[in-house]
Amino acid sequence: FVLLPFTIKEYLLNFSSPLIYTTTLPEAHAASAMDILDIIAGAKKLRDDLLNISLLMKDSLRQEGFRVTGDAHILAIEIGDETKALGISKGLLENNIFVFAARHPTVPLGRAILRIGMTALHNKNDVALFIEALKGMHGKVR
Repeated sequence: FVLLPFTIKEYLLNFSSPLIYTTTLPEAHAASAMDILDIIAGAKKLRDDLLNISLLMKDSLRQEGFRVTGDAHILAIEIGDETKALGISKGLLENNIFVFAARHPTVPLGRAILRIGMTALHNKNDVALFIEALKGMHGKVR
């Protein structure tokens, strides 16, 4: 499904053979797409909540001395050593905290990170829990 200007839609419908010789989407799909657009349009509070909790996480991590990058809901904590990053990720998972360790070749060798994905459903308690668990893992894993 694609959102596009009317003139491009008309062009594709008339000159694109895969579209000319296919059936249309079921009405339920189109109705769902319209509903999703309404939900997105009305989600300002959720977007604001996501921005605020992401900033809280970033600021709190920095106050604890971690090097953090990212200006949105995806943050990266610089760990450096790949084995250590993987160990921290596994240790956090044992505490029911799911965080990916990004290692070489995804990032430059020796520049491993923990990649955090925040959601609007996270809260201040989640941030505090994560930071305490991370501090515990960071000191344990060598």
